[in-house]
Amino acid sequence: MSYLGTPRIHFSGGFSADPSTVNNRAANYNPATPDASVTANRAWNPNGRHYFTFDTCLVRSAVNAAGPVAADTLIGGRVSLNGRLVDIDPSAQTFSQIWGGSVTVAQSAGGGSFTGTLKTCNIPDVWVRGTGGGMPAFGSTYQSVLENVTFNITSRSPVFDALRTAAAAAGNKLSIKLNVYGYNDSPGPTFTKAKVTGTIGPFVAGEPEHFVASRKLINAGADSFGDAPFFVDAARRKLVIDLGNSVPEDPVGGARKPFGTMRPKIMVPAAAVPLPVLDYSLAHYLNTAGVEEVSLTAGQITQLASNSLAIEVTAPATRLVLRERPRGAFVDVTEMVFRLYTWNPAIGPMGPPTGNFATFEVFAGEFGAPKSGVAISLSRLSGAPAAALTFPASVTTGANGRASISIACSNPASPRGAHLDGALYRVGVFLGPAVPSNQCAQLIVRVFDEVPDVPAPTWTHIQPIFFQFARLYPSMTAVFNMGDAATLRPLLPAIKAAMQRDFKAINYMPVTRDLSFDKIDMIIRWIDNGAPGIP
Repeated sequence: MSYLGTPRIHFSGGFSADPSTVNNRAANYNPATPDASVTANRAWNPNGRHYFTFDTCLVRSAVNAAGPVAADTLIGGRVSLNGRLVDIDPSAQTFSQIWGGSVTVAQSAGGGSFTGTLKTCNIPDVWVRGTGGGMPAFGSTYQSVLENVTFNITSRSPVFDALRTAAAAAGNKLSIKLNVYGYNDSPGPTFTKAKVTGTIGPFVAGEPEHFVASRKLINAGADSFGDAPFFVDAARRKLVIDLGNSVPEDPVGGARKPFGTMRPKIMVPAAAVPLPVLDYSLAHYLNTAGVEEVSLTAGQITQLASNSLAIEVTAPATRLVLRERPRGAFVDVTEMVFRLYTWNPAIGPMGPPTGNFATFEVFAGEFGAPKSGVAISLSRLSGAPAAALTFPASVTTGANGRASISIACSNPASPRGAHLDGALYRVGVFLGPAVPSNQCAQLIVRVFDEVPDVPAPTWTHIQPIFFQFARLYPSMTAVFNMGDAATLRPLLPAIKAAMQRDFKAINYMPVTRDLSFDKIDMIIRWIDNGAPGIP
């Protein structure tokens, strides 16, 4: 069952994220905004270059089918990640994605390692994880798969071999989950740094890549606790709960808040069944990334097949802090962030084949099993014009608990002004009627504008695009100034090559993925025609 299965490894350490913040303010996109105003409103990291990298991140423990592994040369090994952090829109800054990432896990003694490409992933569960206020108080997660995993077998270990076997069974894929928290946006030695814990485990072909398709604990209303996916591993007689993004801290990254005893309970109507106590201490968390295993009896496995799970704490009073939805209901979507493009037919589409539509799946379950006949509603939460984004009002899941959903766009015609491309939409996904208490997921969709065809573009057409990027991403001027025509000509072949790379590549240009294909096509045709208008 994704990274919660076995074999798996848990790691913890730090990461650095270096996003540019000039593009966080819509007014900075407008060429009419004076330079002085842009300079005064560049936020906390104007020279960011969108790197996302791990800092001193090490494997802390490993688990196989028999349980925790006492010793293995993967334990203590370094975990590295190199990717790019990208927001989809200035009006959606809490839905960052990691693009173009590469993850390597090396054995502690050197030699053997494995490397995979991190499939683009979203940050879906931002919540206030602890005290302190501001960005440091927030926590969230990324879940995805490592694709094209390759193993260097200079040296090996039992866990290394087990992961290699698991990856081969899934087409050279593994599942990965990151918990990110405690980000420092204030100047100082740890500026742009934060903490991370995570898990790498098996991927099962056909399962969703960005969530655990089983069961989930949600906030019970008494305290600020984050969601916790879990599943019942009947073969191993284990309850496996991921509390990696769930337990509040004081401050974030420090000691866990004192809740007394914490234990899961099976909510049998006649009398709840208590399960063994959980260790939620900070030291334990850094060792396990919050993935906890609880042994079950055969009777308890039967009880969980038709009764919900909850987590109870005893201080300062006994209460439930996490609980499943009624009847163990579960709903999620296979993708949540979308870029849709309209284009001028005279130009034709470039880039990803999704173009002006996207198709994804919604998954519904009950007590961990796929559930057919579930009515799922979709409703626009924000975004205009309404007609530029279409989707079904409802779908019903099939025998496999899934339903396919298509969203499509038409030209939004610059509702936010020509300087800020396209429109942004939020769409809620609901279990049953579209009321707030039923919302289980949401879609974030940016629809880019259609651009009039310019058969013979000149610098007059290209300059506004380059000027805007030079203003929004000032760190680029250390390499070259896109707004300065005099310095551009020798760099144009490299710019063209970067814009024609795979959209997922770590060195794709622009790294922010916020330039429509109409505009990219116009830039490339301008370069191919000799870049008229510049020296």
